[in-house]
Amino acid sequence: MTFFTQSPRQKRPLEGIHFQPVEVCFGDATQEFHIGLGAVAVPGNLAGVFHVQQQLGRLPLSVIAEPAIHFARQGIQLNWFQAYAFKLLEPILTASAAARQIYAPQGKLLQQGQTLLMQDFADTLAYLAAEGLAVFYQGEIAHRLVQDCQDQGGHLSLDDLRNYSVLERQPLSLSYRNRTLLTNPPPSARGAINYLCIEAPVHR
Repeated sequence: MTFFTQSPRQKRPLEGIHFQPVEVCFGDATQEFHIGLGAVAVPGNLAGVFHVQQQLGRLPLSVIAEPAIHFARQGIQLNWFQAYAFKLLEPILTASAAARQIYAPQGKLLQQGQTLLMQDFADTLAYLAAEGLAVFYQGEIAHRLVQDCQDQGGHLSLDDLRNYSVLERQPLSLSYRNRTLLTNPPPSARGAINYLCIEAPVHR
């Protein structure tokens, strides 16, 4: 099952597109990323979560989303690794006023031991759990996202969002030392961190 992002169907002229490079330092290597509304593709994660819940879930989405809504609203205390990851991604997390409001609310990037609050995200999750997926891909959220893209230099259209679909594919499978390794099939290209290991019975 795949629910990756999909590229917008139509490209606007480059003039006026909000698409800017940022460099992220990983210690001994630096990688260039591109951010801005011009870098936004059609989101697939929400459609995937709803699809999996409908196919395999036993609990309603409102119940499944409760812990995420709680911690987004009440906040979580950053551990050392989360703070380290934030530091790596600082050029991205502080690139806009909206991002700084979340990740650097006091004017400085959040540090280990400080609390990350995501009130708007909590409200959005609660809204989606109550109203369903259509509000994101066809309803109010879709219209607001597309309007932002049109006004501020993005490519997304309502057709892009309405036509998004989750695809079910057979994973690639490899047996290795009494284990079965599963990974994403083409056209996806993923590394070793995306392997799922299933233990096979050992015959003695």
